[in-house]
Amino acid sequence: MRNILFMLSFASVLLLVGCGDERQSMKVTQDKGGHAYIPDGAGSGNALGNVRVAADGEKYITTGAKDTLTSLAKQFNTTVEWLIKRNDLKNGLPAPGTNLIVPDPNAKR
Repeated sequence: MRNILFMLSFASVLLLVGCGDERQSMKVTQDKGGHAYIPDGAGSGNALGNVRVAADGEKYITTGAKDTLTSLAKQFNTTVEWLIKRNDLKNGLPAPGTNLIVPDPNAKR
């Protein structure tokens, strides 16, 4: 009985000490494409959050002032829907200078 009480009090102290506001979650799962993904709300406000990583057969581009989702889809032989889903675009094309993941036309298939 003494051991159980000791373990409960020890666990309580660990919880109180280790659960400050600055704590960040380590919960990382995979999205449908097999890429690392941190679920929304799993980290604190100052965490880096989800960073999209180009997989094999993909590459990064930087959007220009005249780029549209339609022009990028045609240029990289994909669909607008794929670009939106892969880059998690909620409000259309982001501002010029944003990095996007697109299919690499030079990748070996």
